[in-house]
Amino acid sequence: MKLQLCPNPFAFNFIKRLGGKLSEEEFVKIKNKILKFIEKDWPTVDKLIPKLTGIPWGEEDIVLYIAPENFPTGGRHYPLMIRYREDFDKFLLILFHELVHRNFRHGNIKWIEETEEPKVHSIAIKVFKKLYGEKRLKKIESKLSEKEKIFWAKAKELK
Repeated sequence: MKLQLCPNPFAFNFIKRLGGKLSEEEFVKIKNKILKFIEKDWPTVDKLIPKLTGIPWGEEDIVLYIAPENFPTGGRHYPLMIRYREDFDKFLLILFHELVHRNFRHGNIKWIEETEEPKVHSIAIKVFKKLYGEKRLKKIESKLSEKEKIFWAKAKELK
């Protein structure tokens, strides 16, 4: 499957229309980090998520939209929108989380209940750990809010 970043200038205009305060220079920096991730690490993620879920991708292309800092959630899986943040590792972890949701959706699995979120996040954590290791994962964990820590603990309990 192919992961694409929403093309310019639409992507930058989209952020501005949603009230984002990101400058064009900052947008280009984030865009370049994402393009580097797509080039270097996407092939591994593309294989790893279906392997961990047991469900093949149900689509050939996914377009990733960068959402502004005031976006109400960290991300959403359809369309694939991830709120930008300075902590790029957290951005990637949320991206993996939303991609797992998307994979389940195309596998016709009904994972709507909030109680299933830890399983989705558990898979996202495994993908991140496989790519970047325990040390980078612990850095994200050290910056979690109290609410996120509870959610994180439930996800880590799942093997």
